[in-house]
Amino acid sequence: MIARKGASERWGFTANGKEMGSQTAQCVAVRPGQSDWKFALDLRVPSQGAAVAVTMSGTFTIAANGTPIALALEADAAGSKQRAAYTFAGKKATARITVGGQSITRDAALGGSETLQLNNLITLMSFTTQTVRPQAGKVATASIFAASALQTMKLTLTAQPKTETITVAGKRVECVVVDAAPIANKFWCDARTGELLKVAAPAQALVIERR
Repeated sequence: MIARKGASERWGFTANGKEMGSQTAQCVAVRPGQSDWKFALDLRVPSQGAAVAVTMSGTFTIAANGTPIALALEADAAGSKQRAAYTFAGKKATARITVGGQSITRDAALGGSETLQLNNLITLMSFTTQTVRPQAGKVATASIFAASALQTMKLTLTAQPKTETITVAGKRVECVVVDAAPIANKFWCDARTGELLKVAAPAQALVIERR
């Protein structure tokens, strides 16, 4: 994965065809073997007939091979606030989480090759698909660290035999279409770079697109 200072992206979220928010990310620095990013998420999530505000912002640092170095975030879900800071060293991840005025520290074991994932931060999943670079008709696997759950998991990416061309930010892009398990999502990945451009979560009638 190649990072470039100033590179930015925006993702739009729609549920049942209705806009529900966006996620942005920007590369703020590139250093030898790693890059620093800032991100923001702003969603209005349907819940029992109402729209619940969910926001999250923070920073992360990743190595050139996609493995994580650090993650820091502040989140607010309908007024419930949380802060968290993660560090990654060797085969251990350490999380320091503050919720409701109470702080806890947790460690989790790593295999050492995991890429980082965080709920609704699609930029990180794109780093994973760029690392794997799915190919039409083939099956690939990726080891990921789910920060919210503090656990590693294996992601299986089964690519359909034929590519599909979609429109992304006004451009036509040939994509490999991938079924991702066990998360039951469908990915559209740039056939040339592996970059993730679109996500569909049928169970939630949710579509996330690069814009």
